[in-house]
Amino acid sequence: AVNRGTLPVTVSGLHLGRAGQTGVCAARGFMLKQCPPKGFTLPPGGAARVTLRYQPDFSASTVRHHLRLSTSVGELAFPLVATLPHHLMPACVAALPVTPAELVARNVIAALALVLALALAALILRELNWRSWSLRALWPAAAADAADAAAA
Repeated sequence: AVNRGTLPVTVSGLHLGRAGQTGVCAARGFMLKQCPPKGFTLPPGGAARVTLRYQPDFSASTVRHHLRLSTSVGELAFPLVATLPHHLMPACVAALPVTPAELVARNVIAALALVLALALAALILRELNWRSWSLRALWPAAAADAADAAAA
């Protein structure tokens, strides 16, 4: 942060939340290194270092957010953009470790999919068997009708 003005500016807080929020130190992969950040005053022409960290979850190749500073002149928002090469996303996702919760979720979803597939197969077989029975029941009548038509 650099004060390019002619008056001192007091920064009372930094956060990664929405406008009006305070105390948010991490959002969308961005993290403030010092949390909660300490306030400071920037004299005219003065500078202060603000350190951010970004750790992607690989859900998007471009992530946008804002760093907000609460100052004596109001709240200032600075855009943050993190970009990862889109073609490397699948390899990055594959390299992530699987958490126990994700493993349980995968197994539950697989079990539900299997149950649904078996239920659908049972319904299809039941329908086919019903149609087969209906055709057999109708077949003798159709054969008798054909014989009557041939005799006439």
